[in-house]
Amino acid sequence: MTAAVLALLGFAAGFALLFQGGVREAHWHVCQAIIGISALVAFAAWRHHVRPSRFDRRVTWLFAGVAFYITLQAVPLPTKLVAILSPARAELSAALAIAGPPPAWITLSADPSATIAMSLRWLSAGVLFLLSRAAALRLGRDTWWPVAPVIALAVLEAGIGIVQLVFGAPVQGTSGNRNHFAASLNLALPFALAVGASGAFAPALGAALLLGGAAALSLSRMGFLVVVLCCGIAGWRLVRHRFSPAILALLAAGLIPAAFAIAPGKLIERFSGKDDRLTLWAETMSLVLDYPLFGCGLGAFEPAFQHYKRMAPDRTADFAHNDFLQLLAELGLAGFGLLAAAFYFLLRPAFRNREGGWLGTARISALIGAALHSFTDYPLYIPAHLLLFAWVVGVSSLRPERPFHSDHSAPPVE
Repeated sequence: MTAAVLALLGFAAGFALLFQGGVREAHWHVCQAIIGISALVAFAAWRHHVRPSRFDRRVTWLFAGVAFYITLQAVPLPTKLVAILSPARAELSAALAIAGPPPAWITLSADPSATIAMSLRWLSAGVLFLLSRAAALRLGRDTWWPVAPVIALAVLEAGIGIVQLVFGAPVQGTSGNRNHFAASLNLALPFALAVGASGAFAPALGAALLLGGAAALSLSRMGFLVVVLCCGIAGWRLVRHRFSPAILALLAAGLIPAAFAIAPGKLIERFSGKDDRLTLWAETMSLVLDYPLFGCGLGAFEPAFQHYKRMAPDRTADFAHNDFLQLLAELGLAGFGLLAAAFYFLLRPAFRNREGGWLGTARISALIGAALHSFTDYPLYIPAHLLLFAWVVGVSSLRPERPFHSDHSAPPVE
């Protein structure tokens, strides 16, 4: 039954991935329905076998805290109270009330409907996180099977990208965006490297080559850098006991120049081109300073940001192209701090454990790569990538029991 749950979750994430990242509501509703069915199947199969640990109870409280905070943003509150908690939000409401007196009740969110929609998206990702974590616990903390669907979906997406290359089209998979395409591939790349290098399934090295090559050929700058990072971490894992620290430092220093030497020429040109992200980030900081404590509302960045946007005034800006900065603007210091604390607690096992073998190395590489992509883009606002990220976080929140070796290649029989 665990395999059935993983298959359903893989179908949900794959549906979103193959249909332009799941950004259209009709496609996303299908994904939500599949995740709901997965949860029902898991509950029916596991309800008599689940014994919540102290960690599970803490995770439940963290989820409840984040959910309560987001709900608070979307619930109407007295205008006088909102004027104290978020003066800029009260001023915006008064400015919009042109035809009459300002309303007596308003929300902290500048767009409560968008906040509710985004909270439901996060809820679906949270359910997938819990199910992937539970599946990993049942199959074994140190087996690669719980991440097999993530690798398979990424390989399929990379294959589509290579076909696009052959026919002279931009390499961006089904997402329609090179950066989102590379971000999804780079979530799976470290695990493919780990599975192949550990000897658990040697052909996975071919999958890793496909994933890394497709990400680089997409001409995504951060995608290329994360590929180099993942290969560098895997290489360090292989040779760390064979060379002195000085030799390792020299090898690391030569890795990036060597990577750029073999990079496509068009990718090098993109590194030297002009980037407007710094201007966008500076303007977003103005929004952050006006909504410092409670933010402008989860998912409400676009309507709240228009007042602060100066660059390209004839165009709208849906995203800040920096997940950390956008979440800070939408959630405020209170919500962002709560979310950061939740992630710190969830991912602490992955970074504190030094005996996790190849799987532990893959977890760390995937999380670092995801953070780097989020620093220059908005992958967490793309449903497909959000689901894959929640899957990786679910698996990474476990503390490995022993090194990852090839004798764990087969799942236990239930």
